[in-house]
Amino acid sequence: MPPVLFASAPENFRAGRPAGFTPEAIVLHRTGGSRDSLRARFNDPAASLSAHYVVGRDGRVDQYVLETDTAFHAGVIVAAAWPLLRARVNPNFYTIGIELEGEHAGDWPDPQIAVTAALISEIARRWQIPIDADHVVPHSAIRASSGCPAVTCPVASIIQRARSQAAAARVPQQTVVHTLALTNLRHGSPSLQAPIVRVIPPDTGVVVSAFTDTGERVNGSTFWYVDGDDRFFWAGATDVPSPTDDAMLSPIPITPSPSTDAMELAALPTPPPGLPDAGMTIDRTTFVLPAKEFFSELTPKDLVVLHFTAGRTARSAFDTWRNDPAHIGTSYIVDVDGTIYEVFSPSFWAAHLGVAGTKNRHDRRSIGIEIANVGPLQPSTDDPSILNWWFPQAKNAPQFTTKFCRLDETDKYVKAEYREQRHFASFPDVQVDAVAALVGGLCDQFSITATLPPLARRFDCDLNAFARYKGVCTHANFRQDKWDIGPAFPWERLRL
Repeated sequence: MPPVLFASAPENFRAGRPAGFTPEAIVLHRTGGSRDSLRARFNDPAASLSAHYVVGRDGRVDQYVLETDTAFHAGVIVAAAWPLLRARVNPNFYTIGIELEGEHAGDWPDPQIAVTAALISEIARRWQIPIDADHVVPHSAIRASSGCPAVTCPVASIIQRARSQAAAARVPQQTVVHTLALTNLRHGSPSLQAPIVRVIPPDTGVVVSAFTDTGERVNGSTFWYVDGDDRFFWAGATDVPSPTDDAMLSPIPITPSPSTDAMELAALPTPPPGLPDAGMTIDRTTFVLPAKEFFSELTPKDLVVLHFTAGRTARSAFDTWRNDPAHIGTSYIVDVDGTIYEVFSPSFWAAHLGVAGTKNRHDRRSIGIEIANVGPLQPSTDDPSILNWWFPQAKNAPQFTTKFCRLDETDKYVKAEYREQRHFASFPDVQVDAVAALVGGLCDQFSITATLPPLARRFDCDLNAFARYKGVCTHANFRQDKWDIGPAFPWERLRL
């Protein structure tokens, strides 16, 4: 099971690592209490404490700090016995910290040990860390006075199990498999929550260097391949869905997925009752930003922000993001026909809020959704029976001179008083259903609080309040100069 991302107080970790430092070792800790009590400490700005991961007694994994960031878990050195300790260098700069839930005198449940070993194996593969007693160490090897994670911790057994899992993820020779549908290559782990770095078309030969049978279960199968660039893809999307460690089985025919993505329907949780299944069909190939045009940084999410495109189509938004040095964009665009386009993985981020003076803090913690909608309308000065939208008909022409609809086409707009405007383009039912399904799925997938601002504050711009808010909100809640998402959107249909 992939880790669940949680926020840690910004004071309790350092974004990034000092120049020249990358993870070189893994340090094991004992929480000395429950995972909930540790979560509270990690979110206490005065604690100066964090770890990259917490492994529960039941085997669940929480992630508080990205591996590329510096957690505050092993910075005090007392009578250190660790042979790889660097002189006059903070160990936090080059280590990854894993907390194991439990009291110091408590036992060590096998689910916790098994998952810890698997996590170490994954981290070691990502950072090319040897799995041995010099590179996987107890906290007490750095701070002897800590007695952490207790002498009873089966460190040697964890190392052996992690080493065995790493070995099990190898095959003796490279083999070619062929994709049966559009297939996602994912970074970091064999999981649907891992970020997508590339999509390859059907009937493509892929050279695989390894496989694992302990990946996330998809349609009953836990087999995932690893390609030559250490990227994962689900084996069920290929002509060899069940590999062996000595030679590939004869190809087993499977029916190609009717979706454009063999894993698409499992990528988000099942929509809540009453939402159409079509609302969760996600197009991950039509509008895709190159990796250089967003930030490929995994960040915890606690916010979904709704925007409108101020244009008629999804393409109108996407085209403005291409080659933009400001890295503006959102993970999703929902078109007027209900099609959901994934522009980049929601685990990553782009500058969709543009709040000055925050160093993109709210962009990092949020998932942006653009909804194709032109926004406010105004009666034509030439013909009051016509409602125009803002887009000028020609260069240097005035705004609100392009026809949107007739005044008697009441299904195409909503009458509401907002910022001295009285008409706003409506959102089609199929589009609203798709947005509702997407928002609900993202809240489930990223453990985001499924809530809306109070009705009385739904259109407020209050940066102080919304800097602490967690849930679903709009662009206008963060910036006074923004209109989206306006009064025409039927909030109640989000069913939050």
